[in-house]
Amino acid sequence: MQPTRPSLALLALLLPTMALAQPDPRFAALHQRSEPLGGLGAFLDKYVGTCDDVFSRAECEGNARQYRKDVAQKRFYMLRDDPGSLLAPGSYDPETGELMVLLTPIFGANGFALTSGTPRQLDANGNPMMKVVKLKGRTTQGFSQDQFERLFRRHELHLELIFTPEKPWAISRGKHTVKGVQARILGVAVVHSRSGETIAAWAAKGA
Repeated sequence: MQPTRPSLALLALLLPTMALAQPDPRFAALHQRSEPLGGLGAFLDKYVGTCDDVFSRAECEGNARQYRKDVAQKRFYMLRDDPGSLLAPGSYDPETGELMVLLTPIFGANGFALTSGTPRQLDANGNPMMKVVKLKGRTTQGFSQDQFERLFRRHELHLELIFTPEKPWAISRGKHTVKGVQARILGVAVVHSRSGETIAAWAAKGA
């Protein structure tokens, strides 16, 4: 599943900016208290339940319900090596290194999606539409404007995510239905892959 790129109309509906303390000790502490997710696809399969076989549907749905109980309130850590269109460049000041990264909080795998909250509609291509989140940060790398934007074009960033699953969701447009998992996002970090510098990070208070 390819996440929807933020449109100009969607950017006008941005969520409140997530404040950054760089480096953010809360994110590091939260990471230590989180369980590595492993594969997102396998997690979504078990949480949502791939129950297409009519003869085993009852057992499959029962297994999914039990799995949701087993992982309720757990904190999971996930690494996305190539976030692709999930990340887009926002503002950047080459003199101070202050920057903004735009994150579309929808993570697809195996035909399902993990999202921050529940999407309300699908776009024309059948992809869930999500509001963009703004992450403020700072870099010490001395990038020019073009170098900063090149980080996104050349996929030189990776994304670290900490979340707690909340509930499954399903949304339809015509005959097309997409299923996924609503999650509470507890922490996000955007890391420059080459230098290892965290250029933007955020952790929820009290997480």
